[in-house]
Amino acid sequence: MKSAERDAFKSDALVAHHFWNTAGGSELLSASVALAFSLIGYMPTLVSVSKIDDLVIKKSFGIDLSSFPRTHAAISINSFGLMMRILLRREINKVIKSTDPEFLFVDSPFYDGNKVRKNGIKVIEYIHFPIEAYFMSLNDRKINLNGDPYIKENYNGIIGSLYFSMFGKISSKFKRENPFDSAHLVLVNSEYVAKIVSSIYSQKPKVLNPPIPPNNINPSELKDFSSRENSIVLLGRFSREKRYHWVIENIVPKVVNEVGDSKFYFVGYSKGRRSASYVNELVSILNKLNISYSFDIRKNARVYLLENLDKEIVNEVLRRSKVLLHATINEHWGISIAEGMSFGLPVVIHKSGGLWSDLALAGKSGVGYENAEEAIQEIVKLINDEKTWRHYSSMSLRRSDDLRIEKFVQRFNEYIKKM
Repeated sequence: MKSAERDAFKSDALVAHHFWNTAGGSELLSASVALAFSLIGYMPTLVSVSKIDDLVIKKSFGIDLSSFPRTHAAISINSFGLMMRILLRREINKVIKSTDPEFLFVDSPFYDGNKVRKNGIKVIEYIHFPIEAYFMSLNDRKINLNGDPYIKENYNGIIGSLYFSMFGKISSKFKRENPFDSAHLVLVNSEYVAKIVSSIYSQKPKVLNPPIPPNNINPSELKDFSSRENSIVLLGRFSREKRYHWVIENIVPKVVNEVGDSKFYFVGYSKGRRSASYVNELVSILNKLNISYSFDIRKNARVYLLENLDKEIVNEVLRRSKVLLHATINEHWGISIAEGMSFGLPVVIHKSGGLWSDLALAGKSGVGYENAEEAIQEIVKLINDEKTWRHYSSMSLRRSDDLRIEKFVQRFNEYIKKM
């Protein structure tokens, strides 16, 4: 939006997110916040570094942002998402000069808290993960993140590690200092992240779990145990931190040996050279292990690599499968896991991160593992034991029901009222 266009509206709430053109967890969260503001009586203005793609958000999550005003810089450096976060600070400063909002919601540490507060704006900072923690000394953050597998897998290799290190040096000049001094309300996505934030700043944030996309399946359409395939589904973008390579190498052969008719669906978003390179790596591993695979769900194979599927086809895969496996370590939150649970899928996840603390509820609502042998054992048991499957299926449905968009809006409104 040009500056002249900005002058033409008065915004009640700014919702600032650096990139609205993909179907990730942070995009779902920001879109849900914009929707929540509108439902409780505030007109949200979307703030972005790059142009906002309403169609991607609506198609992926069922949230229509097209009626909301927005402003964005004419910048798009998709391959450098970390750097785009830093640029969000500049865009926020530009917008508050020409608008008079009551609220600023931002899911990034890159904003000038003092400047925003001086304008009488109430600041809500949502922390998916305090990325500054990776660049602090152990003494400062009081929790050991050295060698964190999530970062190690995501920014592996010389170029990746150099990029992450460079981001750390540059970002320190543009981020706010203490979020509790800069924002009136600090929210996080899970108890896992709340613990890390508390260890750094000695204050506890409020936990607001992201919702399940409102365009999810009707529970009445779910299949029971006997109507499902002996299939395992992994849901998430094609990226190294999802550890699909680890699953193919360590899980697939042994599960197939135990359950002869089992199959694996790897379903995810894939875009750009980085994703394409990772898919090629997976194909190379499958060929080396002589495991049949296909990119077409209609063909007969042991493993399916399913990229950028329409929502209806993703829903069908989730509906027909028996187990949802997640291999990422220390993931902060997982919209794919929450979504899979709403299909009545028992979840098998690593005992780490926000997924274990807030989705599996440390074993109450899902099954956990620490190594490949434990994961295999739990998968095979869920496929073969109907009683165990029914128990965890019902627990998944119960947990996912508490993550519906209506409850998210209600909780968000409660926090707003207290500000």
